[in-house]
Amino acid sequence: MVLPMDVDPSVTQRFMSEGRKPLESLPTHLTETGDRFVLWSEIQLAFPGIDSLKIEDRRVMYDSNGYTVHLPLRVQYSRHPYSVVLGDQRGYQQGMSHHIQLTTTQTSNTISKRYSKTDRGCILDPPKFESALHLDRLLRKFKMLNTELLANTDSNRSMFQQLAVNSRFYYSEALGELNRLESLGISVQVDGMTKEELCAHLRDLQRKTLLPEYQNSCRTLLDNLDISWHYPAPRLFLVLPTDLDSWDALDPATHSFRLFFMCDHWKHDDDLEVKPQHVHLSNHSGYNIKRPQEFFQIYGDYALRVLLMVERGYSNDHYMISPLDTFKILWGHDPVVTGSQISKDTIGSLVDKAIAYLQQLSPPKLIKESTLTRKQAAEIKTYLDVQEGANTRGCLHRVFRFDSSAVLTTLGAYWMCPVHSQELLNHEVLKALMDFVEDRKGNVNMQQATVKVELSSATEADQFSQLLQDARHIFNVTVKLSWKATRSSVEKLCQGVASANARALELDGVGLDIYPQDRVMCMKDLFGDVVLQSTGLMSIALFNYPRPQAQCLHLRRVSLQLQSPLPQSAFKWMRLDQVGEKFWFSYSRAKRVSDLHAVASELTLALEENGIETTTAMVTIGSYEWNNVFVFDLKTLTFVEYFCKDMKSDRNAHFSATARKLTVHFNDPQFDKGLSDAVQANNTLEKLNVSFYGHNMLYYTENIVRLWLNSSTTSQLTLIDRMRDTQGRVVARLARQCDSRIPEAITAITPHDTVAYPKDHELQLDLSKYVEFLHWDCDHVFSPLSDYSASFLEMAMEQHPSVLTLFTLDTSQVSRQGLLSIQNILRRSRLEQLIIVCTPIDPSISESVAKALGSVQWPTLKFLTFLNAHIDAWIRLWMSPHSSPFTPNATGGDLRLLNLHLQGAGSVPQSLSHTSALFVHGLIYASPWIKVHLENITLDEYFFD
Repeated sequence: MVLPMDVDPSVTQRFMSEGRKPLESLPTHLTETGDRFVLWSEIQLAFPGIDSLKIEDRRVMYDSNGYTVHLPLRVQYSRHPYSVVLGDQRGYQQGMSHHIQLTTTQTSNTISKRYSKTDRGCILDPPKFESALHLDRLLRKFKMLNTELLANTDSNRSMFQQLAVNSRFYYSEALGELNRLESLGISVQVDGMTKEELCAHLRDLQRKTLLPEYQNSCRTLLDNLDISWHYPAPRLFLVLPTDLDSWDALDPATHSFRLFFMCDHWKHDDDLEVKPQHVHLSNHSGYNIKRPQEFFQIYGDYALRVLLMVERGYSNDHYMISPLDTFKILWGHDPVVTGSQISKDTIGSLVDKAIAYLQQLSPPKLIKESTLTRKQAAEIKTYLDVQEGANTRGCLHRVFRFDSSAVLTTLGAYWMCPVHSQELLNHEVLKALMDFVEDRKGNVNMQQATVKVELSSATEADQFSQLLQDARHIFNVTVKLSWKATRSSVEKLCQGVASANARALELDGVGLDIYPQDRVMCMKDLFGDVVLQSTGLMSIALFNYPRPQAQCLHLRRVSLQLQSPLPQSAFKWMRLDQVGEKFWFSYSRAKRVSDLHAVASELTLALEENGIETTTAMVTIGSYEWNNVFVFDLKTLTFVEYFCKDMKSDRNAHFSATARKLTVHFNDPQFDKGLSDAVQANNTLEKLNVSFYGHNMLYYTENIVRLWLNSSTTSQLTLIDRMRDTQGRVVARLARQCDSRIPEAITAITPHDTVAYPKDHELQLDLSKYVEFLHWDCDHVFSPLSDYSASFLEMAMEQHPSVLTLFTLDTSQVSRQGLLSIQNILRRSRLEQLIIVCTPIDPSISESVAKALGSVQWPTLKFLTFLNAHIDAWIRLWMSPHSSPFTPNATGGDLRLLNLHLQGAGSVPQSLSHTSALFVHGLIYASPWIKVHLENITLDEYFFD
């Protein structure tokens, strides 16, 4: 078959010698369907004497459509270079040559690969010599391919088909060459065989390949378990004439067909007499096929292979299909019940006519996969004439085969008749599950493999998950939460359902308290993570979330926020899953937003194919490790929200500069300059969220707030304090005072220029005129404070009084102005724990440090810690007149200190002065329940008297 083609010189096929030396490259051609190839004739012209091509030691076959090679001959394009194998007029590979004798009425020339043209003094006729070489080449290649076919019965269908097609091509060419020579009056003998004997020999060789071809077709059709477990519909079916009596092979008007699904049953150890272990027709009347010509263009190749398998029979370790004349295919099929015309008297004629019809059609589109794809199986029902609401699966039940281990590992999904499906079920546990579900206003549909239940407590949820796992049957699960569920209980339920290998989970009753929409409040994607980490669960859908009629669908790496009802068929979502994965990997390689436009369009199309309007859908894509998560608007092709762990990568910096909402979580203790560049470059940023790990967020307040104020469009700033594997807590949410202009002196300094920060305390306090604290919730300060962060904390506590229970006093980065803020903070706070980092004290601020210590409120203090190498100096300063010297009487007898910890630094233990010892002694005297911990500290012996 000659296909239209166009030369494409921009893409060339590379070639190399067998010694891997680069050779000439040739331009490629394109077919109408976009397939790229190189013509064999052009290869022969470029490399005279070429015998064949190889790639990675594999022989390169002529390209084909699965039935015949394409003409003119061609080979598929490969990104890898082809190795050119040259022939030799003296012969080819050892053991594959032939002794060929060509005889005419005048002369006789005998040609062998082992002899030259002038053998035995005879001058040979060049045309005859070339004809002999050509015949030898055809016979040699046919026998080589024939041998490969016999040795590769278990190879994949596509590779085997290429071998078979090329073998038939050389068989046909060899016979054609023999007939051509005979028409020229030349008789042929090959290895002592006449032409008739040689033709019979070649036919015998060709017949030997028919059985391997058939076995490969059947094996790959049945045993392709790598994709069968996803099957949303039966994959085995027979296509037979609708009416045997009216069928006329010459009248297309009588050619109507009906599809009958078959029980996809495999062999195991049950009693063969009681429950037959072979594939058979379902007990169903079948379905008329709409648009049969279109149907056969897609499914014709597959339907023909199934018909031939049923006619001849096939058996292996897993399957048994008995030959048609045994009539075992009709087991369980009752014409009285189904009303069909299939019986022992008609099944043979129906199969024969269907095979003849499909064989005489022009070759249908070759199914390159070993068997039907998930999509092809699911779309069969679109060609069936089925009344609305009627069963589209031929009374078959979807069941799953597991391995024999305790862990539920799925080996495949199958559609079986009720009798055979019952063999795989744990009836005792299944009955317990059904009773549990029915008692709670639910139902179990075994044919659809669905479970719907209403749960009213976390205990019931645990019971349901366990029953689901014990049943060892895979369902699609719908759960209504009828109690005030917590985030942890819902997560446990989802993980339990996933452990039972459910394919889809639908939840009704999830609220914003369980799954906040704001990523600031919930860094971890609860449902997306469960799906991504599960080997079986394909989707989690949230109904009536976050409000009635709104819904959310979680697939692997993709979450869809919808404002319209969700499609009810979970199996339609598989393409979304695949395209979502493609979107994520495209993002991981993209450098610009425009690099995502093509895959975004594909995702939009997949959504529309599933009945989801992209105008109502918000797409969130990310990973469970929270490295990068983003919300992408498929309509405007822009990032609505962007979440990342840092700004060190160019991709994060570039994409975040286009988002309307940006959330950055820093794990390391250093502020990232990339964040400043991204914010300053973003002209559409509305909200900035910054999260820090390890309680060091206040230390960077100056950097963050100045960065925020430098942005002309960002109206709101949120600061989050987050520990590992925990939900983030919003510490502060700030908004601009829109009616006031922010002085340039406050915003002009870059966040990196710490040397140039103004130290004027009044200027920093004036920031309260321009910033409003919408929210403040901070009960601890672990990190050291700067002047700016100290005044920031003081302002926040003034606007939103809160209980500060833990404070770390580290004066290494504050001046007198910052210490004044700390003094006010400590005076207002009712601390329970105070940690003092005893660094060297600058004499210029010692009085301010003493006043800050004197503002500590003793009555609430329970834990007091001194750290570092200058403990004695700090205690003596606390006892100085500038402070409020500690005495037991000063506490009013109300001291409740429970723990005193002094931890010195350095190689030599620190010794406390008499004043410091009295301080410690007074604390112990006033606190009868106190525990004292001394590390690297020494006290004089009299202290213990």
